Amino acid sequence: MKRYEKNLIYEKKLSLWSGYPVKIEDDLDSICQCDVDFIEILMLLENAFLINLVESDKTRQDFTTIKEFIDWIESRPKMTPSFKRFKLTPWP
Repeated sequence: MKRYEKNLIYEKKLSLWSGYPVKIEDDLDSICQCDVDFIEILMLLENAFLINLVESDKTRQDFTTIKEFIDWIESRPKMTPSFKRFKLTPWP
């Protein structure tokens, strides 16, 4: 699969889970073009998957990109997004 196509898949997943349009740049190091930071996105996805990174063997520092976090979370058994709706909010 081409890198661009993979980015589109991750963009769609993140947008669906967050309820907010997320745009991933080609290099995946710049996570999205919206007014949230990487840690905030991790915390929101953590909530969506009903996991607690504090109580897991991973830390937020283990993930340098959202892609790494999604890959890890999807590799865990029985981890599916909850249907709780939430929205990324812009910085004040």
